[in-house]
Amino acid sequence: MGGTGTGPMPTDLLLASLSSCYALALAWAARKQGLELPDLEVTATGTYRGTKFAALVLTVESSLPEEQMAALQTAVSNSATQR
Repeated sequence: MGGTGTGPMPTDLLLASLSSCYALALAWAARKQGLELPDLEVTATGTYRGTKFAALVLTVESSLPEEQMAALQTAVSNSATQR
């Protein structure tokens, strides 16, 4: 079809969208609790088994204390499961 073959693969875009969505959810939960997340970084990694993902892992980095980040992640998880 042409092109240089240097663009992102569809799975790269999927992982980027997962990271972005989770980061936005964490930022929303933090805002509700009056917290700032100026250095939030979320990375999504996929492990393949054949042509499909066997596992997806989201890694969260922030200077926010671990207890506060755990509470935010719980709030996001509970919000997602209650819909």
